[in-house]
Parts: sequence; C-alpha cells; structure tokens
Amino acid sequence: MRLFLFLIPGFLLLGSCQKEITADALEDTGNDSTYIKKVISLDSTKPPGLDTGFTAEYFYDAQKRLIRETETEYGPGTARYIYTDQYKYAGTDTLPNRIISTNNQTADSAIIFLTYHNGFIVKDSIINYTGGIAEPFQIRYFSTNGSSGYLLKTYHFDYITGLPVLTDSITYTRQISDGNCINGTDKYWDKNSGTLIGTISYQNIFDNKKNPFLKLHRWALAYYENDILVLNYYGKNNVTSYSYIPNPVNFPGSGGLRNMSLAHTYRADNYPSETRVVAGVVDFNKILYQYIKL
Repeated sequence: MRLFLFLIPGFLLLGSCQKEITADALEDTGNDSTYIKKVISLDSTKPPGLDTGFTAEYFYDAQKRLIRETETEYGPGTARYIYTDQYKYAGTDTLPNRIISTNNQTADSAIIFLTYHNGFIVKDSIINYTGGIAEPFQIRYFSTNGSSGYLLKTYHFDYITGLPVLTDSITYTRQISDGNCINGTDKYWDKNSGTLIGTISYQNIFDNKKNPFLKLHRWALAYYENDILVLNYYGKNNVTSYSYIPNPVNFPGSGGLRNMSLAHTYRADNYPSETRVVAGVVDFNKILYQYIKL
C-alpha cells in the first residue's frame, strides 16, 4: 500500500497547471535550502509503539536531486513492506529520465521512462516485471485538447501483434490560482464506444504556507503527479480542504465521494511540522515532518 492518508485512484493522481504557466514558475523555490527528509504517518488512536502506519525517507545527491525514496509500511509495530524508488538522471540534468521501483516482498519491479518537452512530461513508458518476467508495457501520452483543456491517452502494447492497444482516454481541465489547483474536472471515455462513462470534479482550498514536497514533484503536461507520501498533489501551498466528487458516484474505479479537512502546524520558516486530519475518512490522522539542509 503506497497511498496513505486518503486513497487517490491509481490511474489518476492529477494535479495541475494552465497552458500559460511554465515549469520554472511552478518549481520556483528560490534559494531555499530546506528539503524534506522524512515523513511519519500515525494513527493517534493507538498506543505509542503501535501507532506508526507508514514512514517515508528521501535521499539526495550533491546536486540536491532526489535519488532515492524509501517507504515503509508498519503493522502492528513492526516493518512489513518496504518500497524503494530510485531516480536516475542523464549527466547533470535536473529532471529524472528513469524511475526504478522495487519492494522487499517479491521479485516484482517496474521501470518508468520519462520524456519531457519544455520541462513537462509529455510521455512516460512503464514496464512492469512480475517474478522477473516483463509484462506488456504501457505508454501514456499527454497533449492539449484544442481549447477545452488536455488529453491523456494510455496504451498497452500487445507482445503478440506488436501493436498498441488503447486502454484509457481522459480529458481534463484545471483552474489555477497562484500556482495552486483550486478546481478541476476529469472526464473518462469508453475506449471502444467513445462515450462518456464518468466525470470526477475536484475542489481545493489552500493556505499560503510552503509545501514541503514541491521540490519533488514530477510535472507533466497540465498536471503533476508523484509516488511520494504527500497530503496534497495540487500546488505550491498546502491543502486545508479537499473534495473529490465522482458522477455517477460509483462509476468503476472512482472510489466514491471523498471530502477532507486538514489542519497544519508550522515551523518558523513556514514549513509544516505536523498535519492533523480534522474531518474525513482516513487511514491515519496525524503526519510528522523532518527536514534537512542541503
């Protein structure tokens, strides 16, 4: 399990940006040398020693680039599953071109290859290995969709025919305010008939403090995503209220309606030291943050 406080569908970790927003603007952190080092997810209803649900730790190189992320799942009180993502770069590039994912329980792994244009991911190719054997690989393409927003298409390649097979088609829009996604809509289309099968709407409210994970985001065309343990995938600041509204409510894969309110405690430098879930159905209700200077 790698989604922590609230579950976001695996096929959709959609954040944001408008066409006129540049990757540089979204990633601008000035000369800030503070980086997230470790995150601890707790269930405060349980006794000390049994309250840790997950931890995530981040490792950087001399260029301050994320090179490894390790996530550990506990229960009860002992580590059970450890997931590791290794980030690979070409030369002195600041954006990773590969991500290698492994775990401590199986021989399963995955390699993600990333292709960029103007600082944004426009294509990623994913190869999953089960028991060391490669499965048909997946490719996702991100593009503009006329004047109506953006388009994400996902293909799997058939090893027998060698041909790509369309598996998902999503059109989406985002409204950005000061680097934060305040609302958005995703429309899912049937791959065979081309008919609309479901819509998901997002509404988010932000404070004006620093998002500790901003430096770690992987920006794709018109949204961002990552596999990192975070409370918000939506902008440069921190979410205080989040709504996820599928229509119809239970269309396949949507996960149903979700609302959440979050309260953050901040350090003097405006980075969060603690986050608590005020309202909403969650796995864990408290997050602690540790930082490092690079």
